[in-house]
Amino acid sequence: MVKAATRRPPSTSKPESKSHWKYLVLATLVGLSYLIVSVLEGMLDKFYIFTPAQLHDVATLSLSRHNDTRGVIDDIIAQLHTAYPGRTINSKEEWVFNNAGGAMGSMHIIHASVTEYLIIFGTALGTEGHTGRHTADDYFSILEGEQWAYEADKFTKEVYPRGSVHHLKRGTVKQYRMPDTCWAMEYARGWIPLMLPFGYADTFFSTLDLHTLWRTSFITGREIIGNLLHAEQSKSDPPGYIPNQPIKKRRNNNQVSLEQTNEANKKSLELRSIKHNKAWETAIAPGKALFTTAVMMYMSGSGIQIFSISIVFMTIWNALKGFTKVESTFRPFQINQTIPHATFISNEQLDFTPQKLAFIACQIVALGLGLYKADTMGLLPSRSSDWIEFWSETPLTAMSPGSVSPLY
Repeated sequence: MVKAATRRPPSTSKPESKSHWKYLVLATLVGLSYLIVSVLEGMLDKFYIFTPAQLHDVATLSLSRHNDTRGVIDDIIAQLHTAYPGRTINSKEEWVFNNAGGAMGSMHIIHASVTEYLIIFGTALGTEGHTGRHTADDYFSILEGEQWAYEADKFTKEVYPRGSVHHLKRGTVKQYRMPDTCWAMEYARGWIPLMLPFGYADTFFSTLDLHTLWRTSFITGREIIGNLLHAEQSKSDPPGYIPNQPIKKRRNNNQVSLEQTNEANKKSLELRSIKHNKAWETAIAPGKALFTTAVMMYMSGSGIQIFSISIVFMTIWNALKGFTKVESTFRPFQINQTIPHATFISNEQLDFTPQKLAFIACQIVALGLGLYKADTMGLLPSRSSDWIEFWSETPLTAMSPGSVSPLY
């Protein structure tokens, strides 16, 4: 007789122990990335210089003063120079061709930063193409001619004449056309660097106009870096503070002397500096506690005890709680304290973005430390034995001959 026997599959059929750990790390990174992007999105409004309503008023006023496009553009730039003195507005009128989404025109970059750009864009011949799907809101203020547009599920075109504004919302895509001569002031606000691949794609795969690509990249990079440096200088040189200026005392006691104004501006600047230093102390405070936490985790051992579990739980919980309290942690530093006689704008919103990013980085390290300790204690399902119920077993059949024994 023949008897069938089964046995367990060899160890090579088990899943690798590191595969599930990779999925866990990937899920953690995706979650942290989403959290960081959400925090940055919440702070995005603090980086803007212009507003769509203000720029529309500027364009409307220029159109009421001039009938020719040349005069309108010059008047817009003059108004912006007056409203934003310094390095914010590009004083050099440098026109370059732009090919994007199948459309072609020329543009003059007035302002460019990480979160905004303001340009004059148009064509004397007409053009049409794809708007692109962007991570920024785009506002077209028509200065001459008309712009047409339509969405995929619409059967009628949108017409934007001279003086109107075409708002292309973030994430929206349309086909647009300038049927004839058309010039517009285009303002985009959002994550500008993510729009660059769309602007460069036609150059690499169609026109191969490397000279225009170089000029566009050079002007854009120069303006972005220049505006970043201008923002840093404006923090250390507040408006109204005039160094090495002769002091003129006034006889009228109701008037504030220049000496008092400079002294008040210095105090206001010192107050800003104190707030930034305190914000940095708050930002790196979680990082200072990491060494102590690591030592306590090491001394608690890898066994599952109430002490070690408590440390791991509090480390992970405090890190997750820190992610949700970024804004509230730095809100006390935004309290306005007015300095008498100061011309420096002491009640403006201070920018604590670097401190917030450092605070988030410390929380990420703390979270990683807690997860690593939890894994060494066997609390995370990162080993093959934790997934034994999902093993795919293949029964193996072995044939063995039987034997016959005498009955006596």
